[in-house]
Amino acid sequence: MIRDRLSHAIMETCLAMTIFQREFNAEFVVFFTLLAFVKVLHWLLQDRLEFLETTPHVSRLQHARIVAFMVFLLVCRIFLLWTHVHIFTHVHTFTSTRPPTHLHTPTHRQ
Repeated sequence: MIRDRLSHAIMETCLAMTIFQREFNAEFVVFFTLLAFVKVLHWLLQDRLEFLETTPHVSRLQHARIVAFMVFLLVCRIFLLWTHVHIFTHVHTFTSTRPPTHLHTPTHRQ
């Protein structure tokens, strides 16, 4: 079940990556791997919650574990969002202060 979801998610992401070929670097691969890992953890949490809904007796410890896992995933998502915003603002600031190098035309002195 997770394997099916993961194969579809990877296929969709690979199709989307064709748009961003210029930005493909090691940092992109790291973030893609982290995103896939967090996505799998969300699927595991969803499956666990579906299982607990059908279980007649759920202990407080199981509730605490699920809540702790949800908080962990929330912290992961906030960290990823903060990192992307930080990178975007840094890249945007850098590119807005310097013109692209391919647009520089050499000045001819005569």
